[in-house]
Order: sequence, then structure tokens, then C-alpha cells
Amino acid sequence: MSWGCPHQLNDYTCTRLKRECHPGIKGCVLHGRFVFAGDTEEVKVMAKVDSIRRGLASGGTQSLDALLADAKKLGLKIYACPNAMANLNISQKELIGEIDGIMGLSAFLGYARGASVNWYI
Repeated sequence: MSWGCPHQLNDYTCTRLKRECHPGIKGCVLHGRFVFAGDTEEVKVMAKVDSIRRGLASGGTQSLDALLADAKKLGLKIYACPNAMANLNISQKELIGEIDGIMGLSAFLGYARGASVNWYI
């Protein structure tokens, strides 16, 4: 079975949502009415990526660079997780300059025990 969407241009742009077409995503006329073979995690991730792009373009969401710069201005220390680095195959040389060091979760918990605010992302 094939179909055509009146909102889709030849370059796969949705004229209704004014962005790349992903049939069935929130805002699409087909949302909630059909299940597509391509309804995978990839489609869900693409919808989230599009949302982040719109937020950055509108100024409603700050970039990670801006968030890190603000955190450093506030005096926050930023540590990289060695397990995440290993899973993502990231070396210490590849870490950005804002990172103050490498610290695992148990060391972080011990270090942060007396602090009033802690973030472990």
C-alpha cells in the first residue's frame, strides 16, 4: 500500500510542520491514526533532535557550550565519568577544557556528601 501526503514536498519537507517530514510524529495529520513500519526508536530520536534544534533556533534552549560556560562562571566543578568514557571510547585527551577531572560515581558520592547541591549527569 502506498500513500501520498498533501503536506510533503519533494525534498521531504512537511509544509504543515515546516520541517523535515517524519510521518506519524506529533503534529502530523497521521499522528495516532496509523502505525508505520518505520515507527522505531530512530523515529522517536529524530523527533527529539528536531525539538532540540527548534529550541536552539528560537533561543528557548541553550547550547551545551553555553550551559557549561555558565556552570563554570558559577564556580561549578565538572567531572567526567570513567565508565561512560570507556563505553563511548573517549580518551582523557579528547575531553573538553571545561572538565575539571575524571571521577567515578562512588568517588563522586563520597566527595559530594557534604555539599548542598550535586549534579551527576
